[in-house]
Amino acid sequence: MTTETRAPTPSSNSYPQGEIMRRLQCVLFATVAVIGFASIASAADLPVKAPAYAPAPAPYDWTGIYIGGQLGGGGIFANAYETYSGGPAATAAFRPNQTYPMNGPTGGGVIGANYQFGRTVVGIEGEFNWANINGTSDIIHFPAGADTFLTRIDSYDAAKARIGYALGSWNQTLVYVNGGAVWAKVTDSYTFPGAILAPSGAATTTNTFAHTETGWTVGAGVEYALYWGATPTNWLIKAEYKWIELPTQTLVYAPTAQTSQWKEGVSTFQFGVSYKFGGSAPVAAKY
Repeated sequence: MTTETRAPTPSSNSYPQGEIMRRLQCVLFATVAVIGFASIASAADLPVKAPAYAPAPAPYDWTGIYIGGQLGGGGIFANAYETYSGGPAATAAFRPNQTYPMNGPTGGGVIGANYQFGRTVVGIEGEFNWANINGTSDIIHFPAGADTFLTRIDSYDAAKARIGYALGSWNQTLVYVNGGAVWAKVTDSYTFPGAILAPSGAATTTNTFAHTETGWTVGAGVEYALYWGATPTNWLIKAEYKWIELPTQTLVYAPTAQTSQWKEGVSTFQFGVSYKFGGSAPVAAKY
């Protein structure tokens, strides 16, 4: 009797090993894709950090009291007008009336106060200056004589009011005009090589007239507030022009009644540095 042997029939649950591996790879790829998509979606939902901005410079406040120093000189457009009368008759060889230039250094200090509203700045200022602004005339009796006039401003003080306007996006540049009273110590003299009479009647070669005069001054300038980065400091720098006008003064030579008259006018240019106290706190810009 012959026995027939048959190969086992694969069950419906059996798959070739290669098919199983392919299906596992598909599942793995799908899982990785889902996780990656979820990560991208989560990242998209995170808040975005705003870019950092540097703070804008604070507007400068000119309100406050300041004190400082200044240096410069006088001379451009400066002159002394001198007249001499009672001497020889006026001829081509006698020049009693002369206008001659003056020049020399100046230096001193200032103290003042400002108040700002909007971009307008008003204030008052006092200054005191040492000076050596001087000039000498040509020979008066020409050609025989050697007599001359001399004028020297030894010092001057001033009390002024000023008004200005702040320029620039930070209000840091102030242009201004000022004016007021000035008090100057002046030395005038008439020198002659021979003996002349002083007001006391004594014989001398030089008549010197030292006096203090009250005059007026007017000027203009520009002042700049210094910043440290975006932060305003208390330091100011400036450049200023002033015209100083002094009244006519007369020296009488006794007992001859001869006279000399002097009238001074001088331009000064000065550069200065000041330190400001006070003022309201600057308001920083907000974003």
